[in-house]
Amino acid sequence: MSFLKSVILLKLVVRTCRNGMKLGACMANEEVECDLLVVDLAGAGFDGESYFIPKKSAAGLLKLFSEVNYKVCVIFKDCSFSVGPGLVKFSPGEAPFGIIVVDDIPTAIQSIKYKVFSGLLSPTVRFIWDAVDYSRSIPLLENNMRNRMLFSGLMNVDFVTRIRILVGAVREELFIRKIVRRSAGIECNGFPAANSYSSIAKKNIMYLDSRVDPSQTCGGPSFRERESSAIRVAFSGRLIAQKGFDVALQAFIDARNLGFNGIFEIFGDGELRELIPKDDPNIIWHREIPFNPDWIDAVSSRIDVMLIPHTQGDPSGTYMESFICGVPIISFDNDSARNIIKASGGGWVISMGNLGDIVSLLLRLASNPEEIVEKARLAYLFGQKHSFTNEYKKRAEFVSSIIESVMV
Repeated sequence: MSFLKSVILLKLVVRTCRNGMKLGACMANEEVECDLLVVDLAGAGFDGESYFIPKKSAAGLLKLFSEVNYKVCVIFKDCSFSVGPGLVKFSPGEAPFGIIVVDDIPTAIQSIKYKVFSGLLSPTVRFIWDAVDYSRSIPLLENNMRNRMLFSGLMNVDFVTRIRILVGAVREELFIRKIVRRSAGIECNGFPAANSYSSIAKKNIMYLDSRVDPSQTCGGPSFRERESSAIRVAFSGRLIAQKGFDVALQAFIDARNLGFNGIFEIFGDGELRELIPKDDPNIIWHREIPFNPDWIDAVSSRIDVMLIPHTQGDPSGTYMESFICGVPIISFDNDSARNIIKASGGGWVISMGNLGDIVSLLLRLASNPEEIVEKARLAYLFGQKHSFTNEYKKRAEFVSSIIESVMV
């Protein structure tokens, strides 16, 4: 039986095995084999005829596996997605990888014959790694222990709860480091994970995640001569405190009250939407718009500075996506922004929580627009080097080398 037919059969079998019978028992002699087995936690849907995968996941998977010479299967958690604007539809056999949608991911992993496994390594998905052969795995890491503790709200709890969080974080870190050491190699999404785990892995690669190539943009840094001298500042992301939306909005308003000539464009939605002034012609709320081409066109053609004062150090794709569009960033001093700006020169780091320093910076940039021009140039150069295609090509080659080493 062909690889594709096996994958389709597995899908059909899985959907008939939801009354308590184990997947392995249902599969009988119809064993699925692949060189690389991937778990994608974004979820997927199947309506009996077609698969539905979130756009961001689909874009990454297609970029990674469209031109590889090894067989790939991707397992998704069944989320009962159907047709929607944020989903990509695949007919069986259309994707360059096998698609498996299941309720029970660990059972599916154990029922497939694979050479190498790849998936996110995080304490929240330990149940997946309990089903994996570590020595034939490529863990994907996105955060370090420090970031995970910050995400847990460590600084906003009483002393006893803080101690419990710390003890739990240490146990989780020991678990992660054990897998990293035993794995065939690791992929690190961003500087925090790379700085924490690369030195203890057999092989490692760091990539900077984004969804943009220079060819998709309007070309080059966006700060150009315009009829208006107003500086266009933007915020992009969820309108929540962790992303710093309240700080960004207030900084713009405070700077404008001190004479800053600017326009503030907001891309995204979230619980802090009520903070947005209703009738302010210089504060423009776009809500959530399609990323490609709408967001890319808007940012690359008219935004001068991306103001995203994130309080958390997770590897936000907005950093690199802004760079590739030729737009420098202003961010708080978190693990990700600090390292990306240090490596690129494409922005400004502000001490954590210091709204006044952001206001002062905006006023300085209004008086010295050539500073924006230089930061935009550096951001764009760094973005070109680490474009969507370049980073995913590097990842595909790394995975291929691991598969070849395991197969020897």
